[in-house]
Amino acid sequence: MKISIIITFYKNLNILYQCLFHLKNHLPTYTDFEIILVNDNPSFRLSNNTEIKILLPKIKIIDNNCNLGYAGACNKAVEKANGQLIVLMDSDIMVTDSWIENMYSLLQNHEDAGGISPVILNMEDNSILHYGFATNKIDMVKPYFCRPVTELPQELFTKNLEFPTLTSGCCMFRKSLYIKINGMNESLYNGYCDTDMFYKYDEETKNGTLKAIGMGRLGKPEEVANVVLFLASEMSSYITGEIVGVNGGLFR
Repeated sequence: MKISIIITFYKNLNILYQCLFHLKNHLPTYTDFEIILVNDNPSFRLSNNTEIKILLPKIKIIDNNCNLGYAGACNKAVEKANGQLIVLMDSDIMVTDSWIENMYSLLQNHEDAGGISPVILNMEDNSILHYGFATNKIDMVKPYFCRPVTELPQELFTKNLEFPTLTSGCCMFRKSLYIKINGMNESLYNGYCDTDMFYKYDEETKNGTLKAIGMGRLGKPEEVANVVLFLASEMSSYITGEIVGVNGGLFR
């Protein structure tokens, strides 16, 4: 199978129905794909939901018996997926024409890409929510975004942009790479687990992130923990009002 489309869900059925309705109306032009819906809310089951089955009869539904969190839900679904390529989608994403074909074409033409993400718009005013994430001379990750806008910047139509990390709100990547990095880190909150995942992809595909780090490698959790322990100890009693960057010399 070519592509597995995975949708994660926790609450708001009405938004989910709209997501699935748009998906049905903008399915890939080829037939070699599957749709997997992961319900991470153990208080009710979606496998018995007739509206979803009528809308997408071939959809596969996974009802988790306990809340696994976003990363855990994604890992479970990818494990069961049959596709060589994985598409992750939040349940509030409303897709449009050629959304998946464009990502597929771009990923096939760029073997060194860890993943592909489209421009994501705000449905209320058509403003840009984000189109990639980057670390920009400060010790935090933030999205590139612009609002309000009346139309997309021309550069988003005319060229593809490269970023060190993406959002999993809507993205495509190779299942083999996901397995190689052991999937998402389930100890991280939503919003951080996908950033961590794409940084790992970036390292595996030898893209630009490592070039920006003075030490030439990604940091380890224990290296950050050691600094936290130091700052929490009496040894740091004379340090106050300082930002300590544990970043291996990133953008320094």
